[in-house]
Amino acid sequence: MKQIKTRREIDELCESIVQKYEGENYIEKPVDIAGLALGFFKLKVFYVRFPTEKQDRLGCLTDGKSIYKLIRNGRIGGYSFSKNTILLDISLKGDSEKAKRRFTLAHELYHYIDSVINGNSSYGFNSQMHGDEQYNKAELCEMMSLDEWAADRGAAALLMPRQLVCATSKLMFGSKEIPIFGNNILMNDDKQRIIEMADYLGVSFTSLLIRMKELKLFKYHSMDQYISLTMGDMEQAVEV
Repeated sequence: MKQIKTRREIDELCESIVQKYEGENYIEKPVDIAGLALGFFKLKVFYVRFPTEKQDRLGCLTDGKSIYKLIRNGRIGGYSFSKNTILLDISLKGDSEKAKRRFTLAHELYHYIDSVINGNSSYGFNSQMHGDEQYNKAELCEMMSLDEWAADRGAAALLMPRQLVCATSKLMFGSKEIPIFGNNILMNDDKQRIIEMADYLGVSFTSLLIRMKELKLFKYHSMDQYISLTMGDMEQAVEV
């Protein structure tokens, strides 16, 4: 069987999964990613406390064999879990971490989907890289592997299916053209609407902006046009 690896293939697969779970009205509400993992795929999800190391470990999909170092009752110990259990760091439970929590869960869920569809066995950690840390070759390879790229891509596709994003954008902007100047400059009102869209969909502003660019929902204009438009009032545009 041909492996599903391209962006278009991942997008189509994930949108079809969401549609099958949510039904035909899936474009009318945010994706219930927890329900998809727990109810549709019948996976177990546990919040745990990972030890703080060179990078913040946010989550992983267990392989059923490894022993995982976790902090319980103030002590580090080794624990085992059944295969394909999703572990999320307890730091993600806070209300302020909603977007990161949903993305991490979707990332690990896609690892499971990938293992079923493609027969891949990627059971590494989903880690948050810090610019002021030094990483060895093995750590960098794990964080920047093709499997991790695919899981990030899959997470975005699960949380922001094409039809859902397009429908939500139409609801927020109507038939209004969404101008973007250069590559990153938005008008204040437009940026605020996208922030509201991101909050509604349960994703970060940056993730949604990238997704909207991929879906060609912006009309690009030159920086010369921006300067001419805003010279009288430079507060009308902000940098992303």
